[in-house]
Amino acid sequence: MKRIILGAAALSALLTGGCTGPAPTPTPTGPVATGPAAPSPAATPSLCPRTPGATPTPCTQAQLDELVAKAALYAEAEQVYRRFFEEDGKLGMAGKDASPAVLELLGGPFVESYKAERKSLIGVTSNGYGDIRYVKPAPGQSEQGSEVALSVCADGSRYVAYRDGNQIGHLGTRQSVFFFKTVDGSLRIWWQLSTKVSSC
Repeated sequence: MKRIILGAAALSALLTGGCTGPAPTPTPTGPVATGPAAPSPAATPSLCPRTPGATPTPCTQAQLDELVAKAALYAEAEQVYRRFFEEDGKLGMAGKDASPAVLELLGGPFVESYKAERKSLIGVTSNGYGDIRYVKPAPGQSEQGSEVALSVCADGSRYVAYRDGNQIGHLGTRQSVFFFKTVDGSLRIWWQLSTKVSSC
């Protein structure tokens, strides 16, 4: 805008060069008024799924942050559970006592409970350790001060258990809730509730 004003003044001087009167005092130019600032667009409200699979509903950023943090906990808990399932299965197939690889996944009251159970099964072997049918969040459930829980079902009905080389039965299918708590920055299995069922 400034360049346009200067150009117009120069053109006027050329056209009125024969005049002898004093040059008019230039009018100071200031910022061009632009009118009131346009309002910022309204922030789009966050959407939160209140329960897995539910239609998301409007929520605050704080609520969304809490849900994101909880989802991360559930994801970590599932990783811990699947590692436990594999390590525990190896011990079950071999009929061995609790190993460091599995104990590092446990914490709190579940440590001694698990060690006692495994000790009672030393010498009992199997030809497999089951198939995980589902792992899903168990919101609202807590035991022994746990932070997060998972509902799981493992089907071992096609695997056989042996003692001293003699078949003693099938492993069966179990529906369980695993409870987790953070220890030294990592989730550990803190407690377990389990029930034998006919199917998942």
